[in-house]
Amino acid sequence: MDALSKKYDNISLICAIILFIGFFFILLIYYMQSISKLEQKTYDMNTITAADFTVEFDITEEMWDNFKDKEMGKYPGYSEARAFKRELKHDVEREIRKSIQTKKDRHGGEYVPSAGKGAGKKPKHKKKVGGMEEEDPDAVRIVDITFAFNNHKMINLLKKRGAAITALNFDKMRLHDEELTAMIHDDECYNDFTRPVCAFITFENDDHYNEACSFAKKKGLAAM
Repeated sequence: MDALSKKYDNISLICAIILFIGFFFILLIYYMQSISKLEQKTYDMNTITAADFTVEFDITEEMWDNFKDKEMGKYPGYSEARAFKRELKHDVEREIRKSIQTKKDRHGGEYVPSAGKGAGKKPKHKKKVGGMEEEDPDAVRIVDITFAFNNHKMINLLKKRGAAITALNFDKMRLHDEELTAMIHDDECYNDFTRPVCAFITFENDDHYNEACSFAKKKGLAAM
């Protein structure tokens, strides 16, 4: 009886140790995950990327149609997307300059940047004056504009076509080819593929990024 009781005690002790080790291991994993997320966020905060200066701007069908009807004629020889990119760049830079000038007028000629990342730093642009370069704080420069299109249907079909080629299923590949051809020749689908639905606008510095975000909130734009 004493031997059996001793065995039970030993088994209980072993189970308790295993449970303790398991609990400690779970806590260790949770701690490591928390530290990893914190380090990832710290790295992201300390690393400057194009996304830190980029805003997203929704392009409505009305905006696109208005551009084609009234502004496209100013860009002979340009594709619609390229012409719209130039027009959008010009319009956004103009609106940001007007917003900056309004703030300068309100603060006695001194520009006070909008709150946000890097707010308070003066923009550093240069202009040539008498052969010498000096900083031009009023310059607003957009580095790049990238469009997104409503083309997920075509992308999905291309993925299926690629999978069929990988599997050496050429009959299925030809079927997807026919579907792609029909999609391209469909006017409604073609308009979806060629009309930009949003633009990612990258500014040269964070002051103008913050200014664009502030301007979007005031004007009630969907995303910027």
